[in-house]
Amino acid sequence: MPYKDMRFEYLLKALAAGWHIQRASCMCGGNYTWMRPRESGAQETAGCICHTDLSKDFKDTDTPERVVFTEDLSQNNNNNNNNNICKASGNIVSDNPMVEFLYLLMRDHLPVGKLEGIIRQIEKGRKDSTDPVLYSNGWLVQYAKYCINRLIPKSKQEHENGA
Repeated sequence: MPYKDMRFEYLLKALAAGWHIQRASCMCGGNYTWMRPRESGAQETAGCICHTDLSKDFKDTDTPERVVFTEDLSQNNNNNNNNNICKASGNIVSDNPMVEFLYLLMRDHLPVGKLEGIIRQIEKGRKDSTDPVLYSNGWLVQYAKYCINRLIPKSKQEHENGA
């Protein structure tokens, strides 16, 4: 095999499998993430390009002799794919800023399973106790409250809670 650097071999395997790199902010400060194809045709974030270990996904696969791109990767084609996904998933719209926040969080930054685990942890804690939660970092709690107030003004919070 002509490749001496295993990282390059895994890069070729990822590209041959339909993965691509997309510009997006990463928690590590980087600006590019790996996008991997799903069976549905949608793309999902696989992690930032600097910290994603491709060997986990491609260790036991053959390295292609060459990578040939058969689809148009232009922005126009990407918009068409997004429109198709939007139609297939029901053309859902919402004016709720929390829906938008959670959508962007799950789409770009946090695996859905991790968010589900957090929600289940909160639900379980609420079932087991009616006591208020004591947080170890008050500044973080204050910032969380501040963010909620920016996304949902107090008057709208009270209206939605029936107050």
